[in-house]
Amino acid sequence: MGGSVGWRIYFNDTEGNVNATSIMSFTIHVNPVIVDDDALSSWYDRSHVKTIHEAVTNITAVGGIIQVRSGTYNVGFISSERLVVSKQISLLGENRDTTIIYNFRSRGNGIKITHDHVTMSDFTIRNSRLGYPPVDPPFAAVSIERCDYTTVQNVLITDNDLGILILEGSYNTIMQNTIQNSYFMGMETYVHEVGTNASWNTIYHNNFINNTLPALDVGSNTWDDGYPEGGNYWATNYSGADVNPRDGIGDIAYPINASDNQDHYPFIQQNGWLLNDPPLQPSSPEGPLSVNVGERYTYTVSNVVDPYSYDVSCWFSWGDGTSSGWSAFKTSDSSFNASHIWQHTGTFSVSVKAKDARGRESLWSSSITVTASGSAPPPPPPVTLTLESPSYVLEGSLFQVNVTAEGTPVHNALVSLLNRNEYTNSNGVAYLQAPYVSQDTIYSLTATHEDYESASQTITVLDERPSIPEGGFVYGTVTDTSGRTIENAYISIQLAPGVTLKKFTGEYGYYVLIPAGLYMIEVGKRGYKSMSIANITIDRNMSTKLDFVLESTSEENPQSTSNQQRDLLEAMIENGIFANKVTGELNLAPESQEYNVTLYEEQLMIKNISMNASKVSFVVNGTGLAGTILVLRFFSTHNLSNITVEYDNMTLDQISFTDLFSLSNGNQTPTYTWMKITKENYMIVYCLVYVPHFSDHGITVHLIEEIITTASTLVTVIFYLLVCFIAGVVFFSPFVLHFIRRVYFFKKK
Repeated sequence: MGGSVGWRIYFNDTEGNVNATSIMSFTIHVNPVIVDDDALSSWYDRSHVKTIHEAVTNITAVGGIIQVRSGTYNVGFISSERLVVSKQISLLGENRDTTIIYNFRSRGNGIKITHDHVTMSDFTIRNSRLGYPPVDPPFAAVSIERCDYTTVQNVLITDNDLGILILEGSYNTIMQNTIQNSYFMGMETYVHEVGTNASWNTIYHNNFINNTLPALDVGSNTWDDGYPEGGNYWATNYSGADVNPRDGIGDIAYPINASDNQDHYPFIQQNGWLLNDPPLQPSSPEGPLSVNVGERYTYTVSNVVDPYSYDVSCWFSWGDGTSSGWSAFKTSDSSFNASHIWQHTGTFSVSVKAKDARGRESLWSSSITVTASGSAPPPPPPVTLTLESPSYVLEGSLFQVNVTAEGTPVHNALVSLLNRNEYTNSNGVAYLQAPYVSQDTIYSLTATHEDYESASQTITVLDERPSIPEGGFVYGTVTDTSGRTIENAYISIQLAPGVTLKKFTGEYGYYVLIPAGLYMIEVGKRGYKSMSIANITIDRNMSTKLDFVLESTSEENPQSTSNQQRDLLEAMIENGIFANKVTGELNLAPESQEYNVTLYEEQLMIKNISMNASKVSFVVNGTGLAGTILVLRFFSTHNLSNITVEYDNMTLDQISFTDLFSLSNGNQTPTYTWMKITKENYMIVYCLVYVPHFSDHGITVHLIEEIITTASTLVTVIFYLLVCFIAGVVFFSPFVLHFIRRVYFFKKK
């Protein structure tokens, strides 16, 4: 392994004092293995080889480097030339366009990577075919198979059937590649075995050009690097426009086939991530050079140009420690105005700079000198703007912002969120679109106006979309009567008869995604009086804020000690070990065939429920969930302690609470298992199952009734038998005595 190694020597005396030397280090240099297909025969040895296959075979250093010189390297003609990288190495081409891996055999992988931490860059790969009959998993130009942390960068993948395949791998990075002319597909993430995944990979800054199908994703992967770094170029497969703002990035996301994943920031032009030079240096501002203190003057800068025609914004510096702030964006080659009032006499240097919609700033312009003279009355104390907006908004949704000053709407206030800028109308209202995010993200929302002090507040953009189209969400806080936040209070919304969506509050409140419609919302927690609000309207892509205040109450009907212990065990499992991993709950009464469903994840579906006295079955669909834990509560007058649980006709193993607790201490949650807790009037069954994306899976619980003979029942039976015996003796005693006399006298005669 190459790199620097450092060490420090520690000395201890007899009294326990420690002294250390300074850090000493040395560097290990590992010579690369070099590949050249047309060198002189005398050049070749173990570290100078003719084929890439030889280099991979010969290299021994972990993290070693293989440098491949320009040339065409045929792979796949015979098995010994098939290119499989099964070591942690870096495989580097000399030049992307002249270092070519050509699949001479056609059918098979161009290169197959099966080891973690492999880096590959600067190659062209051609002519990898799926072949007939097709194999499972399929062949690809670059096949990353069951390994993690691989990087494929600056590779031209052209004229293949399948460009890049990630088979059951995670944390791999695919960046700055061109994948073109794929007869089948540009890129695919693929799962071959049940219980595996191809998730948490990052794919960005790639050109997908002229592929029959650009990409297919069955995992949970990231297809962009956020804003303004952006995502990928999709050529004619992307139909969006670049209008608001013009920044080289499309205004709508590009959906990835077979998943909910999206490239939120697709580029409009090929290699768009490289088109990122700042605007040209603006010309000097124009305006009065002699001004009176206390009066307002306007200055102009003309023809502010961006080299890629991105929208531009300007910032004027007034030379007195104040500035105009960034203006709203305009099209390239526009002019900008800003006004200012100098409050003191003197000479001031006024200059201007520009930035494009992706945040790149120009050089400052040459300055002009403004001389201010005279005197002005002291200005009135500044009035601060008031900014009102939702605390939570969905990514990509449109939301409303209100700007006022001392209760009066402010016209032409500039409201800014990230790179999005809008002016308020005459009612003090502006509408902004929330950016797309890869996780819940807090941004600063600001409002500025030259006549007022600016205002700002934070806003959380949520990385979550309604699983049902035309949805919106409700959010807010739950507090007690003294204003303290109540955590783990439930928010319950009935979506349909027998189906309830339930969420719990966190440190900052709650938010719940639901389809557009009319609802009643109930909030509560043990130890507080629950409350509800009816006829709440949820609109498409809009948010509704509801705050609840709960009144504390004493616990009524205290439970028995055994039930309290079971409640504690239940709480330890659902609130501790599972820690919000429970995704669904079914309350079942097999004898009356009644049930209700509670969902804790909007993406979970539970359907096709059927039951009788001996069996309960239903279908679960994760629709994007990697896995699920279901809580089943059986209410029955019979004892149901002897049960079996099946998942897709596979009998699940039962585990104990001790097993679950020991596994949870090791940060493991066992899958394909179940456990139970029996209470006085019902039984709880926890099903721990894996639910792959977008597929139905059946769960069946077989109920076997047992007869339990308790001590009290036994005493009762014995008592009734004794009573019957005594009654029989009393009733039959005359007949018995008569029978004895007859027998006695008969023998005597």
